Amino acid sequence: MSKVQTKKINNENEMANFIKLIVIVGVIFALFYLLTAYINREETTTEDTPTQKETIQYDEILVGNMFKQSASNYYLLIEDVEDKNVMTYVAYLNNYATLEGSIKVYKAILNSSLNKQYLADESNITNDITKFKVSKTTLLEISKGKIVKSYEKHEDILELLKKITKGN
Repeated sequence: MSKVQTKKINNENEMANFIKLIVIVGVIFALFYLLTAYINREETTTEDTPTQKETIQYDEILVGNMFKQSASNYYLLIEDVEDKNVMTYVAYLNNYATLEGSIKVYKAILNSSLNKQYLADESNITNDITKFKVSKTTLLEISKGKIVKSYEKHEDILELLKKITKGN
């Protein structure tokens, strides 16, 4: 009889161990679930309250699209990121944009991989976009899809920017 009792006790011990294992696994899953829910709730609350209004930026364009803008008259500053004067030009243009009656100002980054094809050792300012090239920072005045005037020298760009920010 002792063999039968031993098997019965072993079965009861195995059953108790099995139940303990199920409870432990359940507690671990519950802890992971609660932890995940807490982390997701924390991330959601920070994403739901943006600190800054999100806007779509329309002022930076590709050089290849410079003749396709909706404004009929505008300036386009093609920026060479290595040009130390670019920040000065941008400051003038930002000031100009706040003036009443100012025309639209666009910017294009010449060194961008999408604009590299327009970078050359020698400029070729033309209305034919397939032949258009610039060698450095250039300010273009565009009207009705055509380049009216181009400024490549630092002095010329600065002179125009000073003139237009005075409201002349």
